[in-house]
Amino acid sequence: MTLKKKFTSDVLFYGISSGLMSLFGFITLPILTKTLSQELYGVWVQIMITTSLLLPFITVSFQVSVVRFLAGNENKQRVSSLFHSMLGIVFLNSLLFVLITFIFKDTLSSFIFGDPSFRTFVPLLGLWIMAEAIYIMSTSFMRAKNKIKLLSLVNIGYAIPRILILYLVLVIFGGDIRLVLILYIITSIVFSLLVYLLEVVRTVGVFIEMHNLKRTLKDLLKFSLPFIPNGILMWVLASSDRYFIVHLLSLSENAVYSAAYSLTSVLSLFYMPLGFVVYPLLVEFWEKGQKDIVRTLFEKSTRIYIFLVVPAIFGLYTLGPKLILILTTSDYTVSPAIILWISVGILFLGIYQINVYIIHLIKKTYYNTIIFFTAAIINVVLNYILIKAIGIEGAAISTLISYLFLASVIAILARKEIHYAFDIKLMIKCIFASLIMFFVIKQIAINDIFTILIIIILGFSVYVILSIILKSITQEDINDIKHVLGFDKS
Repeated sequence: MTLKKKFTSDVLFYGISSGLMSLFGFITLPILTKTLSQELYGVWVQIMITTSLLLPFITVSFQVSVVRFLAGNENKQRVSSLFHSMLGIVFLNSLLFVLITFIFKDTLSSFIFGDPSFRTFVPLLGLWIMAEAIYIMSTSFMRAKNKIKLLSLVNIGYAIPRILILYLVLVIFGGDIRLVLILYIITSIVFSLLVYLLEVVRTVGVFIEMHNLKRTLKDLLKFSLPFIPNGILMWVLASSDRYFIVHLLSLSENAVYSAAYSLTSVLSLFYMPLGFVVYPLLVEFWEKGQKDIVRTLFEKSTRIYIFLVVPAIFGLYTLGPKLILILTTSDYTVSPAIILWISVGILFLGIYQINVYIIHLIKKTYYNTIIFFTAAIINVVLNYILIKAIGIEGAAISTLISYLFLASVIAILARKEIHYAFDIKLMIKCIFASLIMFFVIKQIAINDIFTILIIIILGFSVYVILSIILKSITQEDINDIKHVLGFDKS
């Protein structure tokens, strides 16, 4: 299989699996919002947000190191030693954190939920983070070995029982989210063990080079440690607004904002598969000195992303507020402006996520820390000022401005290092086609989920036709589609 075919095929496959998992998210949103009070849904959101904050601490961001140091490495003993050294540290960190959640549950409850009465959720949060950390480490091994299709299937398999658990516990049996969390933890442990035994142990065994352990850990930590503050600062940009909303407004307001953010997060489908698939390939070709191929991968990834995300933003602005009401209840009324600000912010986040890998390749990860720190300060200051002044819309505007800064700086840096070209003409064509699509679908009254599906199909058709007329889709893009579908033999 050629590089182009494998890259496009993996992106398509992982994109489809990510789309299915996002569809699962649309299923869980109405289950949660229609069975829980706004306050309890706010608690659920805080658990998920806090998990994303603490995972970089627990994993020491080793999931990135697994890909960076294991991709392309054919020495099985070396691979096993590197992986198990990292996994051991993650496991010990997890145990320590679980102990902390049991000892300081009252204090942590007040900080996380703004109320000590939710203390029973804190130890469950600790166990959930431990289970997720082990799962992330196990699946990162498959990513390092470029088993993207298998990893996609594992992620889908991991999501299905969690949806069933949520539905059975909350809808059928009328249970509470504590039981949901317990069953989630068990599910995560089971999947982690299966992946570890079948993919890690079966392929490279269990081996640690004790005589070289100190030097190995030093090299791993030197690469990984800068990602910890980066992860925290990224959390500040993506999620700290939820903490500001909880403490400045309420858990209920947090629930409304989080529902809107959950919907707009579907836009991550357009950059996550690209970054997930392309990073191991970038590492492989960078190490071989094939920088022209690296530049080509960056350019293709950015082009695909822009082509897909721009019309999606226009579509969410039109359909988002009504779709949220259909999926939730009348308590979750969201203005189109909030949807727009968050969506454009995620557009810039995707540009960052695609370009950031150049910093990984040149091994100057401290650049990220400086950029993130500045962006995080901007975000925190704006969150405090704008949320107090205009409520949850202020959080959305703060997110947009912070991501714009982040994307601008990282894009300039990436272009300086590999001199790849950003296709301005494509951006203009996509915006023009999306505007026409917007005016067409705006004429249709939104009554139910079926109408929304019809509008999505119509809007997509209009956009694609206009893109062909404007030549946004090139012959090379058509050839890529033929490669993936097997319509040629090249």
